[in-house]
Amino acid sequence: MATNTPNLECCMYEAKCPKVDMVVMIQVNNIADMGTYISLLENNNIEGMILFSKLSRRRIRSVSSLIKVGRIEP
Repeated sequence: MATNTPNLECCMYEAKCPKVDMVVMIQVNNIADMGTYISLLENNNIEGMILFSKLSRRRIRSVSSLIKVGRIEP
């Protein structure tokens, strides 16, 4: 018997992961010692990590002034 369960996955791009220097929408999940864990909202919520050195070209004095957990960013 076949089940008619809907496919709820949503990917707005053909590639599984975005290309380098591509701007995507993310949600900040957690802030760790070396970086922040994020979800790629446009790519089926794939989880990843962004190092603090990649967040800004300038010195980051306060990470909390730059990013916040739960926030959605481009």
